[in-house]
Amino acid sequence: MRLIKVGMPFIPGVTTLTEETIYNYTAGSHTLTLCVSNPTRGQIDAVQKQEAVFALLLREQTLFILTQFGGLTWQASHYNWWINPPIMRPDPWLDLYTLNQGISVSVCLVNASNGILEALRAVTLSLEFSRAFLDQVFAQTIYPFDPWRHAEAVDQVFEEFATGANMMKDVFSMCTSASGRTDRLQGHKSLGFGDVEIIGRA
Repeated sequence: MRLIKVGMPFIPGVTTLTEETIYNYTAGSHTLTLCVSNPTRGQIDAVQKQEAVFALLLREQTLFILTQFGGLTWQASHYNWWINPPIMRPDPWLDLYTLNQGISVSVCLVNASNGILEALRAVTLSLEFSRAFLDQVFAQTIYPFDPWRHAEAVDQVFEEFATGANMMKDVFSMCTSASGRTDRLQGHKSLGFGDVEIIGRA
């Protein structure tokens, strides 16, 4: 396993990346990668140190992970169990059955302009949120994968984000860290968060 540190290339030999947010769940690991061109000091500090919020949204069996760090713009990423090659696919049922604490997510902020890792942080999602996530991923393994419906769902949600639509009405689970405290995120059990607004890039 390659050891990676801030200041090192995120992917050896790769010097440019697409600006996007990627959530990946493979056997034994969860990673959130934020690729941003020339992130500012404020963006780096927000990802590294400030309040982290994670929310889940489901469309057409595709799970969307909405994230915010500090006062930065909300970001959307998507996950479907079938996307990864078979050798990399996890066992969500086993992970759910053996889950006794929240999922630990490695958060990586990468400079898309040069491929360098600018910030690295581990956050532990709440137990309730982790169960909700694994429940939905397990459901994905049961149903046949339709790549066209998956692509349509991704395009629709990203289009809503791009137009600044409020996504919170569709969120079914959310957890957040308290600013200045540990990176163990607290869960919100209610299914509606109408008093909070999640919007995408204007």
